[in-house]
Amino acid sequence: MKWQLISTSFILLSLPATLAKPAVNRGNFRVKPRWHKSDATTAPSKRSAPDSQTYGTLKADDDPFNTYIITMKDNEKRPWMEIFDEMGFNATEKKDNIYSAHANSKSGYQNHIRSFETDFGEKIEAFGYNMRAFTMNLRESEADGLSGLEEIGIIEKDSIARPAVIEEDEYEVHNMTVGKFEKRQQQGQTIYTQRTAPWSLQRISSKNRVVTRGRRATDMSYYYTYDSMAGYGVDIYVMDTGTNVEHTDFAGRAKREFNAFQGDDGRDARGHGTHTAGTVGSIHYGVAKNANVLAMKVINNAGVGPSSAIVQAFDHAIRRHNQRRRDPNFRGSVISMSLSGKGTAESLKNIMRTATQAGIHVSIAAGNTKEDACGVWPGRYSREIPIITVGASDINDKRAGFSNFGPCVNIHAPGVAIMSTYNKGPTSTTSMQGTSMACPAVSGIIADEMLRNPRLRFNPFGMKRHLIAMSAGVAIVGANDGRGLANNGFYGTA
Repeated sequence: MKWQLISTSFILLSLPATLAKPAVNRGNFRVKPRWHKSDATTAPSKRSAPDSQTYGTLKADDDPFNTYIITMKDNEKRPWMEIFDEMGFNATEKKDNIYSAHANSKSGYQNHIRSFETDFGEKIEAFGYNMRAFTMNLRESEADGLSGLEEIGIIEKDSIARPAVIEEDEYEVHNMTVGKFEKRQQQGQTIYTQRTAPWSLQRISSKNRVVTRGRRATDMSYYYTYDSMAGYGVDIYVMDTGTNVEHTDFAGRAKREFNAFQGDDGRDARGHGTHTAGTVGSIHYGVAKNANVLAMKVINNAGVGPSSAIVQAFDHAIRRHNQRRRDPNFRGSVISMSLSGKGTAESLKNIMRTATQAGIHVSIAAGNTKEDACGVWPGRYSREIPIITVGASDINDKRAGFSNFGPCVNIHAPGVAIMSTYNKGPTSTTSMQGTSMACPAVSGIIADEMLRNPRLRFNPFGMKRHLIAMSAGVAIVGANDGRGLANNGFYGTA
């Protein structure tokens, strides 16, 4: 069953008052014709003949349960109880404040997540400040019936995303390398060169290919050139598995901002989110060394994240971004997402569009399945909205063998043997590979460019064109699309 945007041309049939709402019995599924009669419930095979009151009795195997995300149309402003009542769900709101830990206590986001329970025991989670949506377990036929309601904009299965990293049996954990930084003045700027950097940072600050001279790719003996103000005043939302905010290399700039999972303490149990956050903005491993790193836990401890969790996180980021614009020291917002999922996620596409319209920049991992990136979300939407989909390259400037490709890829960045922060303690580090590692490098460059090019701070479309133009000096071997290698504006030889 394929879910798409609901056509606005659908016309509800005029029905008798006695059939105004569906009657639901989970043991023997019955739907009165308040909802439209669909192909899913009228197919002759495996279904009993309809009677005057129902469209048929469906067996569980024929009519499976799934979690759905239902997004309302923009003009639907009625109270949730009124909406649920019209849909035929006799729901009661649960006011035990179970979502008080969803977000930073100062954000107030929990005020926009409300929990309901129907009289047949199904839970409904309604949310949204910049949009309105809810999630619920439904049979396929029920979801198909709901799609006919004129107040619903999108109804789709709650898709699953996973970190865009090449999983290994065990990551070798190291302690942090304390670095050497040299300062110099250049045309009114204070420029630093870090002499104990990972190869990935050297590569994005030079036009020349990295020459190892006997060094390993994981050695911290490469050079990185950057502006001393890199990322200052910029908020980077890292949507991932959480972040080890106690890691000393964040120097207090990392904070837990959002957690999509009830009963979870928001900590990073997998290490992936801490690694990507380190590439974004840690002192020794990061691109934008002054940025505010805001952890948004949208992937659970099992390594999966529902698209509804990501939509909620976007909604929170948009609200906070709009509040932050009143701060004279605020320089802008970036959302960094090193994750991908199969199929489509139309609700996520809509909220990403809202985010870019609000002036938030979005950087996306292309995925690691060696296929067309246009077949996975969220990167597939880079041709429709001004988000940046990032492929991975190796130390020889070749497209990484695992990296997705195709016209939805906009740019490449280092993604093989990348050293960064980890979750095994306050000084732990490790090496990972994947488009997950390439994406945060671009996120950090965006934050850098907000300081150098203020006109682009709230212009995602202009920033995307700018970054692609900056990448044109180096072509990644084996990449047919998005061939340019990300650069932070420094082109000299280290």
